[in-house]
Amino acid sequence: MTEMIPLVLPEEVQREGGKVLLFQHPRTGRKCQFLVKNDDTKVWELTNVDGMGPYTKNSSNEARSLIFEDGHIFSEATIVTCTPYNALYFILGTLYTNRSRYMTLDDLHDTMEQQMTSNGCNSFPLHLLSQIPLDVCCDVHQEGSEHFYKLNETKLLEYLDQVGERAKKSLPEGIRKKNVLNSIMPVDINAEPPAEIVESADQKLVLGLVASNLSAELRDFYYHSKKFDDLEKYLTELKAEREKARHAQEALQNLNNGANGNGKRATKSASTGTNKRAKKQQPPASKSKSITSFFKKAW
Repeated sequence: MTEMIPLVLPEEVQREGGKVLLFQHPRTGRKCQFLVKNDDTKVWELTNVDGMGPYTKNSSNEARSLIFEDGHIFSEATIVTCTPYNALYFILGTLYTNRSRYMTLDDLHDTMEQQMTSNGCNSFPLHLLSQIPLDVCCDVHQEGSEHFYKLNETKLLEYLDQVGERAKKSLPEGIRKKNVLNSIMPVDINAEPPAEIVESADQKLVLGLVASNLSAELRDFYYHSKKFDDLEKYLTELKAEREKARHAQEALQNLNNGANGNGKRATKSASTGTNKRAKKQQPPASKSKSITSFFKKAW
């Protein structure tokens, strides 16, 4: 029996004419499923969603649900989502590795194909590669009808920063509070972190989000292009202040515990002494006969 897994498609993706291909994911370098449409210029990343629901947190059973679609019933809670993925990320690694020379689209495609197929992946479609706006990160040289591309590191950094700015504007407040604000709040609960520190922390978080789609080599290049000296200095000083406050709190707690313990021991000792003084000394049992033992029954 063939297992059926629901695939949730966005409205702009038609059901027909698509292929599920294995590409090397730019972030992990591992094989990952992507949906490619013959008449589309986008690549869609397929992601399994099978998290546990809050109602099953105390149960060993997996979360289950019923999904009705065209008369079918799916009892498994696992679904596959389909989200657009920037196709430029697939070629950035190749461009960066060959950043010292100009290459045609065919050269770029052949290099990508050799790397992907050697890892057991499908070849990246040439028609998709031709639709990627390489001019956002490359110098373009034209000879006749042929275009040659060479990575421009300055343009690449500017492009990645633009992606980061868009990501920063759409950050959920809960994630920002957990990953940014909580880590830079001063020890004094009535104080606020400096505005420039908040901005720098936001930028560092967004940088990590953008860099998560880059290869390890490109990720290092992007990280080293940014300076967070003021933020690092602030965090180092804040760590020392928090450590100092923690030690002071522990010392105060130990002092309170010691005072409470001495009070208990003193009370217990006083109580024990009083009981000893109040306790009556019982005389030892007499071995002599009682006075009634001298009288005998008259009958």
